[in-house]
Amino acid sequence: MGGKAPARGQVVNRVELAQVVGKHVTTIDQWVREGCPFLQRGSRGIAWEFSTADVYDWRLERERSTQDDPSNMEELEWRHELANTLKAELDLAKAQGDVAYIEEVEAAVAEAFGAVRTSMRNIAARIAGRLVIEKDDKSIKQILLAEIDQALEALANSSLVAEPEDEDA
Repeated sequence: MGGKAPARGQVVNRVELAQVVGKHVTTIDQWVREGCPFLQRGSRGIAWEFSTADVYDWRLERERSTQDDPSNMEELEWRHELANTLKAELDLAKAQGDVAYIEEVEAAVAEAFGAVRTSMRNIAARIAGRLVIEKDDKSIKQILLAEIDQALEALANSSLVAEPEDEDA
């Protein structure tokens, strides 16, 4: 039960879990008495911790063990509740900034790598004059490495995902 690290899902306290599943906190307490998994048992000054994925799996297994006919109304209501729970979990993850749209990430990565490509392709034009006057390999390598490091530093310092705009502004 307690003490295992979550493999997936959100780590939430009792109140947050109640919000995610659309139930009252007393229902969460009842679930714990019935065997609902938790990561950390709460006590004075220590909050309960639950993995939403573990709770989802526990509820699904419990429901499967008590439901023989998947076409009955209770099963349909459970599926509807489950869909709402998963949506609430996604909304919570979005609000916490834990998710990003794949299209935004792809565009940001493409832009960042395009800038690095351009910078690296321009190395020759930037240093050609300096290389002509250099006589030894060591100096040439140092100049080239400094230029490559500069191009890669720009990538390392770039933000791939734009920060959210302040809605109060």
